[in-house]
Amino acid sequence: MTACVGMTLAWQHHVNVLLVHMKQRGQSVEALFPPSVISMPVAGASLQTPNGWSSLLRLYEHRQLDADLFVNCTVQVMHRLDIIPGFEGEGSKLRIDLMSKVMEMAGKHYDIVLWDIDEQDVAVTEIDNVNAGLGFAGTLIVLPQVRRLLEGVFRMKKMNASAYVLGMYDAGVRLNSANVQRKYKLSTPLFTLPYSTGYRNAADEGRLLAWFMHQSMQHGRGKRSSFIAEQQRLSQFIMDESGFHRQKGRELSG
Repeated sequence: MTACVGMTLAWQHHVNVLLVHMKQRGQSVEALFPPSVISMPVAGASLQTPNGWSSLLRLYEHRQLDADLFVNCTVQVMHRLDIIPGFEGEGSKLRIDLMSKVMEMAGKHYDIVLWDIDEQDVAVTEIDNVNAGLGFAGTLIVLPQVRRLLEGVFRMKKMNASAYVLGMYDAGVRLNSANVQRKYKLSTPLFTLPYSTGYRNAADEGRLLAWFMHQSMQHGRGKRSSFIAEQQRLSQFIMDESGFHRQKGRELSG
């Protein structure tokens, strides 16, 4: 979901977006893009460019992290869309102070920053501290369609969401989104991203970028895609929630 929202904002809405990957390098959102996109060799050498969280942490600990070096730690996925690759090695912990610094730097270069944080890897209390201390514009929580797992999500009272998303929504499992909103008394929006075999296959094969751009172009030519349409609706919500339009309005008026 994070990858698709980032591509939609960059491709459809011409927004400068940064994806922040909070897990181990090569996993999760990174695995959806071709390895050649994330692992960029240095000219004339077999080494990788010094990017990602591990490099950010080293620069931060040596008090060398500035705006120019911050950009060097990101990788371009497509026009207007960059990513901070994950940690190298295992056992890297979420550093609230480093996240605060990264958020400060990212705000100088990007319109919207999407943090891909897995609540299974990060304690809910830490997520709450991040929200309180760093001023995130909002939190999106992806819901499972399995009822037992869904009950577990809503038992976690501290998880305050700006919106919920039923990812890969399949009406065939008889989980009606209206019933979910009513049963759990959701006061925030609920988005349903429809199931797509093409999306699932593209994600598994690491060719999501090409598939998504093709679907977006087809949608723009009148061949309607419910998957792309809901992505655009979710992206519009994110722009409104983040104050993107207000920010751009101030820049234009100035």
